[in-house]
Amino acid sequence: MKVETLDEKQVSIALTQLVQKIDFRPELIVGILNGSAEIIKYLKQQDEFSESVFYQVKLQRKQETVKRKKIMRFLAKQLPYFIVDFLRKLESAKARKSIAAITKENLEKTKIIPIEIALKKEPQTILIIDDAIDTGKTMYVVKKQLQQKFPKATVYVACIAWTLTDAIVKPDYFWKKEVLIRYPWSKDYKSRKNA
Repeated sequence: MKVETLDEKQVSIALTQLVQKIDFRPELIVGILNGSAEIIKYLKQQDEFSESVFYQVKLQRKQETVKRKKIMRFLAKQLPYFIVDFLRKLESAKARKSIAAITKENLEKTKIIPIEIALKKEPQTILIIDDAIDTGKTMYVVKKQLQQKFPKATVYVACIAWTLTDAIVKPDYFWKKEVLIRYPWSKDYKSRKNA
């Protein structure tokens, strides 16, 4: 699998192209942190979404707990991209294998901060957005919770990168698939001058 590194300008281009594919105006846009924070900032600036309500949720994945350690962040920034790319590919291969082992019981145990959205009326259309979909577990949990909270709403999913096409949740809108993307907010991202 290929690894691509996007700078801020390239992310803006990707988001512009992704937004052009979204053929409806969601009443509610839910971003999954941390990856969607910059995406949400971008969407809030777009006229198409001026009437949308924005909300963000946070889930903690096991893999992120190791990455959060300062030493790992430091190493990821210091290692050359070819080594970090190799590690990303290993992690992706492991994720692909784990898809077959995903069960409803596992998904029910995923910790999510409850979605408490105060709206004047129940939304009819919801868009969930994240920077990438790998296994789809995170998206599944968020989508399920939104469907339970707003049973009359149609829930759509969008991402920049649909990394694993056999994910348990398929995006309705995506920019690229079967690619690993390093974003400016990725823990291993280096500016062009430091790459």
